[in-house]
Amino acid sequence: MRHSLCLLFLLSFVVAPSAPSAAEDPIFSGPQPEEKLPGFTVKGVLGENANKEFDPVELADGKPTLIIFVHARTRPAFGLTNAIMKYAAQRKKDGLTATMVWLTDDATETGKWLKIVEKNMPRGVEVAYSPDGIEGPGAYGLNRKVTMTVLVGKENKTTANFALIQPSLQADGPTILKAIVAAVGSGEVPDISDLGGPRYQAMQRPNTEQNNVPDMRPVLSPMLNKEASQKEVDAAAKKVEEFITMNPAAGKELGRITNTIIDAGKLENYGTPAAQMYFRKWAKQFKDVSSNEKTRPK
Repeated sequence: MRHSLCLLFLLSFVVAPSAPSAAEDPIFSGPQPEEKLPGFTVKGVLGENANKEFDPVELADGKPTLIIFVHARTRPAFGLTNAIMKYAAQRKKDGLTATMVWLTDDATETGKWLKIVEKNMPRGVEVAYSPDGIEGPGAYGLNRKVTMTVLVGKENKTTANFALIQPSLQADGPTILKAIVAAVGSGEVPDISDLGGPRYQAMQRPNTEQNNVPDMRPVLSPMLNKEASQKEVDAAAKKVEEFITMNPAAGKELGRITNTIIDAGKLENYGTPAAQMYFRKWAKQFKDVSSNEKTRPK
């Protein structure tokens, strides 16, 4: 309960950052760029291959393909996958095939669950589960520690690989979309906010002077996990900083939020000591920007 209240307090301000990040070991899951995409079998639940076994690689037949392995049922993973697949369905006419593969240790339960949530699944793409268990197809070398593995390919080879422990629609979405556009070979990279759906757009909280301040909740939430390791905190902080680099205007809001928390004496309620160090750093870095906004004549 205490954690939930703390989360609501932080996220009620809307955030955005840019600061230090510690070096971290690269995370690998699945075939890397230029490596072959091995064939594998999945069981279709929704889409043109519903109730059939099929091979996503064979289905693509050398054309551009998107394969998303979902390792864990989390809201961030669901939101990012739906947005990316929504775009993939739009590029189907350009030869792109897309398959969402759910990894599970209970195929029967997962098949039933996918039917139940069918109305929340993207249209125009293949939705399936792997019969190979929670590890997925053995030839792919998927990493059980990640939440999602996103593979973009062409000519039966991987062109881009994204192994995501803490998937974020805002931080990861644009990069994945760019890789898809590159594989298809045409088109403009869309604005991720246009693909997030009504619920996502409703979460965009207005600011008194700037109504386009991004919703930082998906990016900041991992920083609040009191069980997070140093490596996980560093990875989450890196995404926060990458997001601010792409959205410089959000820095002033980050300064306001972090300074409000610290001034209220509530910092110890947010995340681990490692996460709190980042909050202090961001508060100091963006304090002047935040102060200027507060003192600017109306």
